[in-house]
Amino acid sequence: MSADRQGSEQADATAGPRPLRRGQWAVVMLTLGVWLVCSAFLTTAIPPGDAPDEDAHLAFIQHLAETWTLVDFRTQGRGTEMHQPPLYYATCAVLMQTAGVGRYGLRLVSTLCGVGLIAATFALARAWFPRQAFAFHWAAAVVLALLPMNLYICSAINNDPLVNLLVALGLLQMWRSRGSKHPVLSAASTGALAGLAMLTKSTALALVAVGLVWYGVPLIKSRGRGVAAQRLWAFLAALALLWGPWAVRNTLVYGDPLAAGAFATVAAGPPPTHVGYPAITYWLRWVARWGWFTLWGAYDHLVHADDFMPLVWYLALLLPVGLALIGFTIRWRTSEIEARRRLLLVSLAAGAAVLLAGFISFNTTVFQAQARYFFCYLPVFAIFLCTGLQGLGEFKGRVTLVALLSLLAIGCWTGVRWQMWYAGQ
Repeated sequence: MSADRQGSEQADATAGPRPLRRGQWAVVMLTLGVWLVCSAFLTTAIPPGDAPDEDAHLAFIQHLAETWTLVDFRTQGRGTEMHQPPLYYATCAVLMQTAGVGRYGLRLVSTLCGVGLIAATFALARAWFPRQAFAFHWAAAVVLALLPMNLYICSAINNDPLVNLLVALGLLQMWRSRGSKHPVLSAASTGALAGLAMLTKSTALALVAVGLVWYGVPLIKSRGRGVAAQRLWAFLAALALLWGPWAVRNTLVYGDPLAAGAFATVAAGPPPTHVGYPAITYWLRWVARWGWFTLWGAYDHLVHADDFMPLVWYLALLLPVGLALIGFTIRWRTSEIEARRRLLLVSLAAGAAVLLAGFISFNTTVFQAQARYFFCYLPVFAIFLCTGLQGLGEFKGRVTLVALLSLLAIGCWTGVRWQMWYAGQ
């Protein structure tokens, strides 16, 4: 790699992003506005209860709005969402009780979280790669905005959009905390965001893992002394202050802080191989295939053939993702990664491992091969794609990026049209 490229990589960690020009601000706001209109439209087009588990989410909100009490979810039977942490549901219950917000108004809460997630992805791309061109940062946000499954999830009642937003904000604050003039306070704010995310959905455990590595590795190198120790303890203290009471309550009621064992008992269905296939076929034909489909776009209750896009669309997306993986490998093998970014990669890998372990564990209990359990990493995924495609070279990267965005745009348009047709039946 050239000396100029190496110097640019090194400068990324210390230099801030360039201020946005007026035209660039206009492009960002236009992107957010178009996405907001599409999501708001879907909030009215999706028939009541057709989004995955929407009625169960709404039942939890209504229960809180009426009684403001928590129940032992084991008494509610399979399909309940009352095992979930309460932050999202309590927020929606307040809106329902004080403003009379109904189903469609509560769907707009997810829409607003989706707008925030796209903006946070743009900010993350600028923070992690400040010397890249505006087009790179904008492309990362557009990948997220055009992802049909994200658009669908952010147009229904569920706690995924809020936890995804909180994790993105936590990653952004975590990165900024290392260069902050008040590192301990910044670390505490990262812990607070992690605590709020854990009060929203347990997939936020990925952010906790990222934070432990991000603040823990410098502590090990400093042998437990100095600001590194203060940062880690500030992160943990803020996390414990917010999430601790809920973790204690779960431990007292269910026996563990995540209530994972109790949930597995309630949710457990037939063995994963009940479809008559051996285990390897179950993981490849069912879990991996459904996971890939639901990463990009699937609708209604995700159980009928009509709920999915044409197969050729999912197969076509293998190419740009594969090329991005190759380009990412080329880029980072031929560049000198400075220490801060190397620590970021290790931290993100730890979070990804936690998500993957939870996904595998979940699917050994009951078939739930939905990629939305990884969606708190959508900003990371979008930025990875753009970084990887850039590693292919200027021309190849641009062509592949245009192809990727075109496929996603086709998926969005197809999904919206499908929902319009379905709502009219």
